[in-house]
Amino acid sequence: MVCCLYIRWWLPAPMPHKKEYGIHFSEHNSLRTLHKLTSFGPHPSGSLEGQQVVLFLQDTVRSIVQSKLLGFSYKLEISVGDGMVDESVLRVYRNVTNLMLRLYRPSSVPSRPSQALLLSSHWDSALDSPGASDDGVGVVVMIEILRNLVDYPTLFLKSKLDLIFLWCGSEELGLLGSDVFLTHPWSKDVVSFINIEAVGAGGPEYIFQIGNNWMTEAYASSVLYPRATSLGQDFFEKKLIIGNTDYVNYKKLTENGIDMAFIENGYVYHTYRDTIQEIVPGTIQHVGDNVLSLVIYIIQNPPTKVDKIRSMYYDIFHFTVFSVPLPMGILLGWTLCLIGLSHLLIVSKLRLYPLLKILIQALTFLLGFMSSVIFSCAISHIFHLVSPIGNRTWFSKPELALVFFLPGSTLGFLFIFSISSKIMKKMGIVNDNLHNGLLAFYILVSAPILWLEMASSFYPIIFVINILLSFHLSNLFSSYLHLQEVKMWWNLFLLFMLPSNILFTDQTISLIVCYLPMMAKISNDLVHLVMALFTGTFFFFGFLPTLAYVWQHNLLKRCSKGAALILVMSIVLMLIIFPFSLHYPIRAVAYHKVEMEAQEITKNSILFSPIGNPTTRNPSLVFNEVELGFIWNDNATGYPVPSITRKLQGGWEVHL
Repeated sequence: MVCCLYIRWWLPAPMPHKKEYGIHFSEHNSLRTLHKLTSFGPHPSGSLEGQQVVLFLQDTVRSIVQSKLLGFSYKLEISVGDGMVDESVLRVYRNVTNLMLRLYRPSSVPSRPSQALLLSSHWDSALDSPGASDDGVGVVVMIEILRNLVDYPTLFLKSKLDLIFLWCGSEELGLLGSDVFLTHPWSKDVVSFINIEAVGAGGPEYIFQIGNNWMTEAYASSVLYPRATSLGQDFFEKKLIIGNTDYVNYKKLTENGIDMAFIENGYVYHTYRDTIQEIVPGTIQHVGDNVLSLVIYIIQNPPTKVDKIRSMYYDIFHFTVFSVPLPMGILLGWTLCLIGLSHLLIVSKLRLYPLLKILIQALTFLLGFMSSVIFSCAISHIFHLVSPIGNRTWFSKPELALVFFLPGSTLGFLFIFSISSKIMKKMGIVNDNLHNGLLAFYILVSAPILWLEMASSFYPIIFVINILLSFHLSNLFSSYLHLQEVKMWWNLFLLFMLPSNILFTDQTISLIVCYLPMMAKISNDLVHLVMALFTGTFFFFGFLPTLAYVWQHNLLKRCSKGAALILVMSIVLMLIIFPFSLHYPIRAVAYHKVEMEAQEITKNSILFSPIGNPTTRNPSLVFNEVELGFIWNDNATGYPVPSITRKLQGGWEVHL
């Protein structure tokens, strides 16, 4: 666990700007620009502050490109567009403003432009947010990359692509800026794109989506600090992650694209607390180094064609990236499953008794998984029903969520293990060689995921590989060291299983850190069951070899007592810890009510209802109606900007 936490939260040291270093990304430079950007305060599209931000960015970019005698041409423009988006809801928009800069490679001129790499972020913020991380970091990272290319023009002189910098507007209103760009003449030249986003306020940047295998290889070959997993992509495609990014629009231009974002501290996302103070030192350096390396790689090694072959990818402890084309990964997965089945047939010598024992063990693990999820969800729901403050008591404490959900999950499969042991004893079956049952279980789990051709199917496959390797390595070491005890063999087996356990633990922590703040935006009384399901599932798969050791050595009662004790302690903690605060705010749904008489508005009010409806548990936490006023800004684009006066009781604070 300690190892997982260290490699997960490690960040590079912020770099100063020193020319003797050569080309390098500087967090210090970026922070200076970010301070100026956030000094305008909240700057949503349609506001005066939004206009001021665009002009500030235009002046900053112009001063950079005009500061040196460059060996290439450039064009800077502000693009204003109108249009409509006809999806689930028809949206019509006008005066959406984008700031764009195009650097033409030396052999390319504006009259005969070549293909281009698109680098994108959005300048607008949420209504009540300074937007330091969303998407101020992306904005200033692009500016610092531009400064590097201008300071060291020999680097861009080797480019085989033009480079388009796009600072979108109106992303927060529904990805409108990127929709406008689709109609711009430059969009036809885009052969690859990088989109920088945020769903949190710091920590390392993660890859959420990659268009195809070429882009995955480019990322793996270039970045310094990789953070990538196919799991995130599967979650996006299955709509398990709330929201969308400009990536979905750019993907209409080319499959050679990548979408990256921060996920840490999502509690401040779209709130007034999205400030520079919340950004962890090293965060900007991390994303800047990665994006700069990726930009240099792509402009010097452009794609020769657009393929639609997805990839199966994941980073190995955040040091390097393993990736294969998805069809090859699926074929490799099936091959490894067949090797695993062959191993089971060989060790059983095709005899009924050993095969029956392996089958019972595998089914026990499968039932144990189902039981662990049911127990975890049941305990969570019972606590939800009796808790005076609703179903998000774990909201502000990710570590408390682990402590709360995992003991219930542990008790669930220990319960099944206990029953299975009694049944096997009555049948006269000796419950040994559980590693074979483990292997059969992971093969059973892998098969349907491989059949669905999901890129994240490599997770159970990793356990198949690790179990096979651990089995043979343990036998080899036991023979060499003359170890006769079964317990010593299992200790070696668990030692060799550590890599897959660490990998799964890391993914579990990432899942909780990413999803926990999102729970504040889901208006559903069953949200606690979602968290229990995810946490229990990942914990079970990650620590199943250890649990098999517990089962093998008759430690069920001892572990059950420990899990029950931890569960009781976590419940007591949850009863005394209030989940929401200024640092961990609850979100609210605003019900707008307008009363009219004779075609005139007589009453214009809004009613706040906190998501999860904790007011039903505690009548003292009541939201009053608050007046809704509109400020008409003649100096901006002419759109009304809502200004909400807060009038709340019970210590709650709402930010829209």
